[in-house]
Amino acid sequence: MVVGIAVTIWVVLALVSFTRPRFGAVLIWFLHWNYPNTLLFGLMPLNTRFDDLWVVFLFVVCLISPQSRKATGPLVWLGVAWWLSIMVGSLAGLLVTGMEAWESTVKLAVKALYVPLTAYILSNLLHTREQLDRHMRWMCVAAVVAGAIAIAAVYAPDRLEAFLPRIHESGLTGVEEVEYVADVEARRAGGSLGVVRLGVVVLGISLLSLAMVVYRAGLSARVFYAIMCGGSLVALAYTISRGSIAGLIAGVGWAIMFARRKATFVLVAVAGLVVMLFQGGLLQRVLQRFSGGASPYATTFAEGLEVRLEIVRMFLQDFSAAFFLTGIGMPTVFAQRQATAHNTYLGAMVYTGVLGLVVLFLLIRQGIVLGRMAARVKSDRMAQGLGTCLLMLVVAMMVNGLAIENFQNVTAMQLYFAMMIFVEQRLAQLRAAQPAPLMNAPLAAPPPLTPVSSMR
Repeated sequence: MVVGIAVTIWVVLALVSFTRPRFGAVLIWFLHWNYPNTLLFGLMPLNTRFDDLWVVFLFVVCLISPQSRKATGPLVWLGVAWWLSIMVGSLAGLLVTGMEAWESTVKLAVKALYVPLTAYILSNLLHTREQLDRHMRWMCVAAVVAGAIAIAAVYAPDRLEAFLPRIHESGLTGVEEVEYVADVEARRAGGSLGVVRLGVVVLGISLLSLAMVVYRAGLSARVFYAIMCGGSLVALAYTISRGSIAGLIAGVGWAIMFARRKATFVLVAVAGLVVMLFQGGLLQRVLQRFSGGASPYATTFAEGLEVRLEIVRMFLQDFSAAFFLTGIGMPTVFAQRQATAHNTYLGAMVYTGVLGLVVLFLLIRQGIVLGRMAARVKSDRMAQGLGTCLLMLVVAMMVNGLAIENFQNVTAMQLYFAMMIFVEQRLAQLRAAQPAPLMNAPLAAPPPLTPVSSMR
């Protein structure tokens, strides 16, 4: 019954998206961020999910659709390089485990394809300003919906069991994992994505919507993005993700110090702090996360830092120089240690080696270059907003990367590439709207000759 309904819905959406691929591109975010994990668990081999198939399907549609440019830009190739670094490290890891982690490696290979395929889809479908703005709006809605589901699951996990993970990393079901924390005020919102990935998503969307509030013209647009920003920030507070919250503070702090419209960013930040002070429950959640709180999993900030330093020491001591170039992949590391690096810079070295470190550098550099180019466009407020958003996101991701492996995480990279594509497409639209250079313009017809008699 469930299989039949799921397949029917998927086929109907696919038929609509075949003629309207931009509609299908919007569904990427709704399907991935709001996937009913438990309801659709195990319907296909290796627990392949319908959102996995959706990205591949939409990529094929873009290859044949007349609405697609069918172009492969630098960001798409950067996405391919990122995927190759993940794959090479994972395959090298199989040499260590003797195929012990082959299933996890295959699943990671499929998931990692999200990134270059999504980059190709977005870069070939968002041609105009209106298409770009519409896609960003729906993307924000998808994130807020994911946050709302996660918040509701904090209070009524049994009613939203369909969206929670079938089996959590702790070995408990999604409902058991939430209810294990008896104090509701200490529960962390994760929803369909899980706490860490949801934290990254709402962090990115809050920065995007904040930048649009500051830079976009028009009251209706600002009101919409203000609502999206508020919803994302509330969801972020409910995740109680210290790394994402620190990333938000760092990103907004950078904007206050270096971006245009500094005064507006200051006003928005002050308004946000005032709202937090009046929302005692949200503020208490965040403070408990840093001070320890009532959760069985809770640690103080100092204790969490000590744990991460111990993880760094463990991985550096046990790392083999034989895999200095390629790393050994996250599946192998988890199979050996039942733990991950909890740091994107350490993760780049352990999982993907020197190759991954180079890709990490290129990702950060490309984000900074694109962000600065767009932020300096004085004639277009949307470009300024997107450029500022991307620069804030780079800062936030670099800070957040001290706590999680965000630059090796598929969901985080899919969001990061989407933000870079938005900036790239807006700059391309502005270049296309400029008049042709004078040297390429057709020559004007010469003036008619004046008879000699008329000159006398």
